[in-house]
Amino acid sequence: MSQDKKDETVDHRAFKFRLDPTDAQLSLLAQSAGAARVGYNMLLGHNVAAYQARQELHASLLDSGHNEHDAKSAVTDRKTHDPSLQTLSYQSFSTHYLTPEITRHRIASDAIKAGADPSKVWNDPRYETPWMHTIPRRVFISGLQHANTAYTNWFASMRGDRAGARVGRPRFKKKGRCRDSFTIPAPEAMGAKGAPYKRGEPRSGVIEDYRHVRLAFLGVLRTHNSTKRLVRACQRGGKIKSFTVSRNADRWYVSFLVASPARAAVTTKRQRANGAVGVDVGVHSLAALSNGEVFSNPRHGQLAQKKLKRAQRKLARTQKGSKGRARAAQRVGRLQHLVTLQRETTAHHLTKYLATHYCAVAIEDLNVSGMTRSAKGTMEHPGKNVKAKSGLNRSILDASFGRIHQQLRYKMGWSGADLQIIGRFVPSSKMCSECGTVKSKLPLSERVYECEHCGLKIDRDVNAAINILHAGAGSITPSNSPLTRGSLNGRGDQTCLSPSGERITRGDSRSVKADPIWCRSPQTSNRCSSLTVRGTALK
Repeated sequence: MSQDKKDETVDHRAFKFRLDPTDAQLSLLAQSAGAARVGYNMLLGHNVAAYQARQELHASLLDSGHNEHDAKSAVTDRKTHDPSLQTLSYQSFSTHYLTPEITRHRIASDAIKAGADPSKVWNDPRYETPWMHTIPRRVFISGLQHANTAYTNWFASMRGDRAGARVGRPRFKKKGRCRDSFTIPAPEAMGAKGAPYKRGEPRSGVIEDYRHVRLAFLGVLRTHNSTKRLVRACQRGGKIKSFTVSRNADRWYVSFLVASPARAAVTTKRQRANGAVGVDVGVHSLAALSNGEVFSNPRHGQLAQKKLKRAQRKLARTQKGSKGRARAAQRVGRLQHLVTLQRETTAHHLTKYLATHYCAVAIEDLNVSGMTRSAKGTMEHPGKNVKAKSGLNRSILDASFGRIHQQLRYKMGWSGADLQIIGRFVPSSKMCSECGTVKSKLPLSERVYECEHCGLKIDRDVNAAINILHAGAGSITPSNSPLTRGSLNGRGDQTCLSPSGERITRGDSRSVKADPIWCRSPQTSNRCSSLTVRGTALK
């Protein structure tokens, strides 16, 4: 959500399509991506050099006897007069460096066309011939903007102004080792059905089907999938703000950013009838719900591991710089990209089901980076079970917990549902969902939770999902429930109101009918052992 010029709340959504370009269009896409990479490296190189020069000047002043305050003041004063010490934004760099460079290329190219000796008018060792004037300026600006964002995020992270993990220094982009992409903003000609063809193309008029898109100077390109969703979003008042072309393996994609007037999301009758649900994600089962549903884990990475190993082995045996190595690398990238698409599809199916079937979802906040940390240790203190831990790490990353959380965050808002993320230190797996007893140890090999205190026997993942729902009951209130939300009493027990208005503690037999907030059906509260777990395959 953001505010536009008219102070109107808008909703930004992206519509991504796979392109089916011709050979000529493939060449133009690759040239544009390379130009954006050059622009990125130009600005990053200038700012990194300026930063290193300031650091060297600061160190020399300290060595000469200046204190920290005086050294910083001297560097600041000298920076205002010395351009080599100044880091520039993409606007300033475009004016003072990019424009003269493009002009230099154009002058040299015109001189060569007029019959001048190329060795006399062009002596740049970086490029064989002048070329920057042949690429639209907006492509270079896209690379400059990405470099400016990366450099700004790095400094904000060093100052502590940016949340999350520490951001490292931006690295230069190298052909074949970076993600090829560039962004073109409006008001360039762009869109799907109804967008005009490029002047000089075989056709004239506007696009009349749902299988072509207009991408500014690139012209009209065919798409593999239908653009009907994008067209309908524009017909409802949405405006295309920009498009981003990117390459993954040997596939090219385009993503349109559309700003539409925000509409109030209202829950459906089905969502209100189902109420709230707790979700426990894991490796054995991708997701277990508090109502007993279990979604199986497809393990896409494990299924593709044999083909991927064979392709990587062939790549390792090729000669560097050969055409065979390029083909082998392309095959490895294609296999990895297909696995990524399969994981995305599985996550989308699961999150859409949760967002459209329940009016409130509680899920646990997982520290994925900590869960997948290596166990090899150090030379002085080597780790244990390193091989088993590395296999578990691959399985955790294959399940894509982070993508599930990310998709739930925006899809729940689209459907009008409430998302509650509970703390990662809640003992959801070790706690009994019936009496609240917490076990000291619970190995991963134990797939059935058996409580020694109350005798409960239940699938451990479903038990964890019920506890997650209990933990989030104080923050999520299904619209179909006439009861008040749960609260913690003085002993830390969860409480609610009975039909007669009496406050009771979770686990009490009277909570069977009193608490549809915590349990969607009475069977999932007091008689958890009678749950029927069914697998749901995501295809």
